[in-house]
Amino acid sequence: MKNDEFGFIDYINIFLKWKKVLLGGTFITGVIVIIISLLLPKWYKASVVIMPPSSDGPTGITGLMSSIPLSSFGLGAEDKQTQICLAILKSRTLTSNIIDKFNLIDKYESPNKEEAIKSFSDNIILETSDEGAIFISVYDKDQEIVADIANEFVIELDQINKRLMTERARNNRIFIEGRVHETKERLRNIEDKIKEFQESTFIIDLDTQTKAVIETSAQLKAEILMTEVEIEVLNNTVAPSNPEIYRLQIKLRELEKKYKQMNFASKPQKLDIFPIISKLPEQGLEYIRMIQEAEIQKKMLEYLLPEYEQAKISEAKDTPTIQVLDYGVRPERKSKPRRALLVIGATFGMFILLWIGVITREGYHRYLLENKDAK
Repeated sequence: MKNDEFGFIDYINIFLKWKKVLLGGTFITGVIVIIISLLLPKWYKASVVIMPPSSDGPTGITGLMSSIPLSSFGLGAEDKQTQICLAILKSRTLTSNIIDKFNLIDKYESPNKEEAIKSFSDNIILETSDEGAIFISVYDKDQEIVADIANEFVIELDQINKRLMTERARNNRIFIEGRVHETKERLRNIEDKIKEFQESTFIIDLDTQTKAVIETSAQLKAEILMTEVEIEVLNNTVAPSNPEIYRLQIKLRELEKKYKQMNFASKPQKLDIFPIISKLPEQGLEYIRMIQEAEIQKKMLEYLLPEYEQAKISEAKDTPTIQVLDYGVRPERKSKPRRALLVIGATFGMFILLWIGVITREGYHRYLLENKDAK
């Protein structure tokens, strides 16, 4: 039989041979572990269950300013809120506030706050459920304050989250406020331009005035033609010195003068309500563009003003942002150490180690005997 080949009977014989070492070592280990476990301090656990803030939020510019298209990264709105809450819970600001409130630097006997933060962080467990709930578990040796520490996480989380939301709402409000003032200024400028344009061109209602000036111009042209016909008729029927011919010639000159002013004058005469026909295409296009710009600025203002009011409301809002499902309560039993598991695990582990040791020793001893017999 080779040195590494042991049968069932061999194992029984080895156990019987080394039972005092195996059982005695295991027993002594168990006693030592029991004593150590009794000396270990008791740790108590308190847990808080919260839900992150609702994803319902403002729309429009405020919504665009405060949201990120996380769907492209595989994250939804609820996931985003959960991640924000976890980031706050892990932040140094929140941890430092709790350490100061419960004087944990002295409690942990830490030389400074940084070491206290490290020790405190080791006693905090943050978990999330599939439904989006966040579990905050706090471990502490003090049975009386561990629940207060856990509940303080909720208070601090809510305060920091509200501060961040207020800052975001303030930034949105400032942004929208600037756009409102800018839009009002643009609207005021374009309205002034329209007023100046109307005063210089007498164009107030483009469609109506264009129709009226064309009809008036056509009527003037018709009167000019009819007056010319009348003069021609009189020239063929009466003497050139006839006063009626003179009157009609004066009338014709005035009609032509007025017709020329309406169609080709460089600028309208004072108190003349008719725009110049030759400039109607250019002036009409300019007028239409100004009117369109004014309408655009009015529409922007109609859109921005409700958003501005909503942003001011969001900035002033001071309601709780965290929904608490379960508050921390005073634990009735310790959470750790689990003495039974500790003792069982340590004694069983020691037995395995001793068993491996004696099997190795017996195998080596058999190897030496076989080599000796071979020689």
